[in-house]
Amino acid sequence: MAGLSLVNPMEGAELHPSEVVVLYATAAARLPPVPPRGFRVFHRAYAARPTVEGAVAALTTGCYPHASARKPAVAELLKPTPVSIREYRGGALPQTGPTALVVVTAASGEAIDEPTETSIHVPLWIRGLGFAPASDERLVSLTDIVPTLLAAATVAIPPNMQGRSLSGPARELVFAYGRLGEPGEWRALIRGFDKIVVDRQLTITHLYNLALDPEESNNLADSLSHGLLRDELRAHLRTAMRQLGDQMDPSGLKRR
Repeated sequence: MAGLSLVNPMEGAELHPSEVVVLYATAAARLPPVPPRGFRVFHRAYAARPTVEGAVAALTTGCYPHASARKPAVAELLKPTPVSIREYRGGALPQTGPTALVVVTAASGEAIDEPTETSIHVPLWIRGLGFAPASDERLVSLTDIVPTLLAAATVAIPPNMQGRSLSGPARELVFAYGRLGEPGEWRALIRGFDKIVVDRQLTITHLYNLALDPEESNNLADSLSHGLLRDELRAHLRTAMRQLGDQMDPSGLKRR
């Protein structure tokens, strides 16, 4: 299988990274406070599940934790290009050659398994061939990293991979979940700047407009004027659960 091959958009020349390095911190505060120069900074990246388990599943298989078992790891799919996925534990970012591709992120914002923006909203910085330094406002899931690498390498993305390549159309929404099987089980969906959180019974417990209320201080879940929006977002959430195989059978009914 060919090694990872990316295109430098500035020069239009096909180049081959010497390695791929993916670093994740357990919480955003463990990363440097400011991205080093040369990175593309994705400002609206979200964890699949805001735990180390969730980050490892997303960054190695491009899938949510419940669907990651027996999925091929990106290091196998991208052979012979060396791929290193490891925890970042502080200090300077590792030195890499000029043709390396580096991804830096965090498993969670605050290292807690909760649906708040401070938990599921995570930093994401990418440096390397094909990623010119820029500020990027599109919605991103950490499950998108693996298919992005595969697409750049012209390696076929497995049909059961749940993320999508950043080289394709921008996402309209992202989905996250947590505390599965516990009394505090939750799911969250962000479409544009509208966000809902549901409990284990899929009852909407929180509704926010993140553009107007980034601190999530005004819960609109019981607002009479937002009934249509609630219905639309819950329908999108059910669709996402069905597509991801998240406790839903193919008809869209929740499995017991």
